Amino acid sequence: ALISFAQRIFKRLYENSTNDKFRLEVQFAILEVFAEVCSDLRSKITEWLMYVPLDKKLSRVLAFGFIRAKLLSLPDLDRYLAKLIDGGRGGAALMFAVDIVQHCVVANRLINVGELLVTLDAMHKIAMLQSKAAQEAASNPNSSVPTAPQFQGLGRLLDEVRLVAAKEQQANQARRLGLNANESKSADQNAAVAAKLAKHKQQYPPGVFLRSNDPSGLRQQVAKLLNTWIQICNKTDGTQKTNYRDYLTLLQQKGVLKGDENADRFFRVTTELCVESSLTAVSGPGMEESKNNAGKVPKKQLS
Repeated sequence: ALISFAQRIFKRLYENSTNDKFRLEVQFAILEVFAEVCSDLRSKITEWLMYVPLDKKLSRVLAFGFIRAKLLSLPDLDRYLAKLIDGGRGGAALMFAVDIVQHCVVANRLINVGELLVTLDAMHKIAMLQSKAAQEAASNPNSSVPTAPQFQGLGRLLDEVRLVAAKEQQANQARRLGLNANESKSADQNAAVAAKLAKHKQQYPPGVFLRSNDPSGLRQQVAKLLNTWIQICNKTDGTQKTNYRDYLTLLQQKGVLKGDENADRFFRVTTELCVESSLTAVSGPGMEESKNNAGKVPKKQLS
């Protein structure tokens, strides 16, 4: 009886206008209460969603509402979104998935990156296809390369998700080691934390949910450029303006700011290096300097 009543509420959500926010909140609240006492309801709602006509199924308002109220089975939703995208042939579905990732993963953190891996992988393949098509078109206008819906911000969105994924991994690592980034620690606490890190620390590469298509050696190159920038900022001899100009010339020579994709990649990797260096600062000055990992920014230069 409860499942039947919940299904009637679900149908009403798609039959009525989404402009009545109060009505929507009440209906979502009722379904949320039902889900607490019926463990199968989330799977049922996700199944019902799959059979909604496509034009209504892609309602952002209702999709965000279901996700915010935790009324969907995320593994089922993940597989279904990837299928709906259909390798890039479902243009409207791709935009729908992009909106879900932007709103629920990046902007509001309603979903963890690891809960949409299949969808993200499908989007990554489309971004790679778009990039290949653009390169082929530039080098050979007469080439015939499979095309995908042209969503210009797809690569940039995936880079933002990679950064969120890296932060999630680092936060999980900190929780496992008993760290609390919001509390100041005494010298004795720092020593204990350093010992834990030395024994248990794991390396989490950027883009852990899928492998980035960054060129080989990019992190090492960006680390060197970042070190150069830090050295310039630390100078006090009055030559900063000249050094700034020379540094911009260096960036242009390296090609890291050539085009939006290269620039986004450069600033993303720079941010990742700074975040990693800041998070490993808790391990103490001796530990970090004793490492010789390629592509790492020396912690003492960031402090």
